[in-house]
Amino acid sequence: MTLSDLIFSRSGYTLPAHPDGRPRCKDLDENRIRSRGQLAAEYRNGVRRFIFPPSSARMVGVDLDVKGGKNGIETFRETTGVDPRDGFHTKTPSGGVHVYFFTDGRDFISAEIRPGVEIKSRAYITLPGSRSDRGSYTPHGDVSEIRDLPAALAAILPIRRPEPEPLPARPAK
Repeated sequence: MTLSDLIFSRSGYTLPAHPDGRPRCKDLDENRIRSRGQLAAEYRNGVRRFIFPPSSARMVGVDLDVKGGKNGIETFRETTGVDPRDGFHTKTPSGGVHVYFFTDGRDFISAEIRPGVEIKSRAYITLPGSRSDRGSYTPHGDVSEIRDLPAALAAILPIRRPEPEPLPARPAK
């Protein structure tokens, strides 16, 4: 099983992207890739990079950058006690790592939570096997190694809250 198969099995989707990571189309239902056949058809049409919002498959992606004085891999290990390369992960062209976790469906906010540690929930992350202008996103390990979100990480992730009920413009008399 590939990560894309897992995403599709969890009702998630991918989108075709330009080599620089921008979506090739609007994120509308009719443009969403929801099967291996659709993904293969886009590949046959020359698309080499695909992106997905992990929240669509009840997951989060963690983008660990190792550049610009940041070492997201080490920061992640210090924060969670877990080496992100011990399970399924994707090596990025810049030397960083993408890791993925299952969630309970909470709507986490995509944000950089520590130097070099960026959470991707609704934000797009590149699908393993993709190719960009800078190189390949190479998968390592087995998709069955993807685990639930570690408690130490879940405890520090911002969660999107429902909009509060509006207050009246004037206090009641």
